[in-house]
Amino acid sequence: MDNSLTFKLKCQMTELENLRGKLSLFGQRAGLPPKAIWIINLVLDELFTNIVSYGCEDRGNDTVRFTISRIGDDLFIKMEDTCIPFNPLTSEPPDMTCGLAERCIGGIGLHLVRQMMDHLQYRRHRNTNILEMKKSLSDKCAGRETEMDVVKPDQKTKGKKGKAD
Repeated sequence: MDNSLTFKLKCQMTELENLRGKLSLFGQRAGLPPKAIWIINLVLDELFTNIVSYGCEDRGNDTVRFTISRIGDDLFIKMEDTCIPFNPLTSEPPDMTCGLAERCIGGIGLHLVRQMMDHLQYRRHRNTNILEMKKSLSDKCAGRETEMDVVKPDQKTKGKKGKAD
């Protein structure tokens, strides 16, 4: 089982497909549950899109370096870029009390990242943004099913009117 992967992507939106492919391949090789791959894909897609859209000054030469490792039931991810300094952990959370029409644009993606990951740490070192993340694979959210989550193919559920669905 290959439990680590390091790669670089250019600061270009066209690289999103490469990111998804590398994450899918890593997930399969590291034995990640499909739901965990989906969560990590969503998180890294959001973060990479923000870097490309708002942080890269030289999209032709700037890159983002990813290091992903599975150690036991934990997944560790590090993203590094030399773009504009930005700490995603200090961004204001979105106002979730108002309706979508009244809500200001922005912030929901970073809010999702903070909610989906178990640990996030940012630092700026020698002109490099470094974001380190951890996701536990042992919880239900990461795709581990509990006995209550599993519906066997021969089981039927009942709808509101008591009929089998």
